[in-house]
Amino acid sequence: MNSGGPAVTDSIGRQWRADEYYIGGGTHTVANTIAGTADQALFQSERWGMSGYDIPVANGTYTLQLLLAELNPASGARVFSATANGQPVITNYNIAAEVGNFRADVVRQTVTVTNGVLQLRFIASSNSASVTGIELLTTSTPSGQPMPTGDLAGWHQIFSDDFITPAAAGSFPGTAYGSAWNGYDGSRDTSKQGVYSPAKTLSVSGGALTMNLHTENGMHLVAAPYPRLPGGAFGQTYGRYSVRFRADSVAGYKTAWLLWPDTNNWSDGEIDFPEGNLTGHIEAFSHHVGAPTQQDQFSTAATYGTWHTATTEWTPGRVTFVLDGVTIGSATTAIPTTSMHFVLQTETCTDGCIVSNTATGNVQVDWISIYSRS
Repeated sequence: MNSGGPAVTDSIGRQWRADEYYIGGGTHTVANTIAGTADQALFQSERWGMSGYDIPVANGTYTLQLLLAELNPASGARVFSATANGQPVITNYNIAAEVGNFRADVVRQTVTVTNGVLQLRFIASSNSASVTGIELLTTSTPSGQPMPTGDLAGWHQIFSDDFITPAAAGSFPGTAYGSAWNGYDGSRDTSKQGVYSPAKTLSVSGGALTMNLHTENGMHLVAAPYPRLPGGAFGQTYGRYSVRFRADSVAGYKTAWLLWPDTNNWSDGEIDFPEGNLTGHIEAFSHHVGAPTQQDQFSTAATYGTWHTATTEWTPGRVTFVLDGVTIGSATTAIPTTSMHFVLQTETCTDGCIVSNTATGNVQVDWISIYSRS
């Protein structure tokens, strides 16, 4: 729904309804260019000052996406909260403080509808609430295991992505994912055989993020997307990281999904899981702080062809690796103590192999969930 505006067609051909089902408020439209989106019309109009929306929908579980942009910075700081059927979606949210003025932001939350109505409620603590668009997507679980939602014992969920919104090759992160994802672009990978090229490798369809590994004009194209945490940060000190994934058996390519220090100094440590050649087995590594060439290594018999859930729990003095609910090992030697960020680093092999120009295949991610210590 294009809040505050007419029906529009977005950049990937989807139809958005005109604004309706709102409870009070007014509308405001600007001609300013909105940064961070290919869909200007979806972010140039807003409904503001409303108390909520009552949107009739079929019962079920959905991914709710609120499209947001600060279109009237002269009005002063805008801070508000929103709930969906009584569950918090955003709390004391300040659009300008999060992303700046005239810049697109998208907030996602899993919601369950049981009475045939999605009840959105907005409460402003400064100025007035505002929304530029509302999107409700049917959840998808291509791997057969739904994404976890909510906190766990000792952990507070701070980021999750179920990859519901389609994104054609060349459009990720783009409008749908630009507020939540970034990635390496144009640099060589570890072996120097591959080049990170999100525009050539990344897409979303069928509820999964796909990394298409292939060669163009003799250049091996790889991907390393990484999530943006609340407040725009990429890293944190300690955390829990779960990802649901699979991959084709493609010779010459590997995963090295890792926690990498925000200092970009290898001596501050490195934590890798899942790591391994796509034709081999899944392993985990914890590189020692101060001596990163030394490491604790944990091996499994699991291969990449079927869906797996890899979880890394990083706490003071310990890193624990869990694959499909089974702990494969814990490291306690020289554990990192500084802020690190999680990168889905998918690259050419680092064991001296030569990558074939004809090798091609996909790495897929059904969902990712990140937690901070509570």
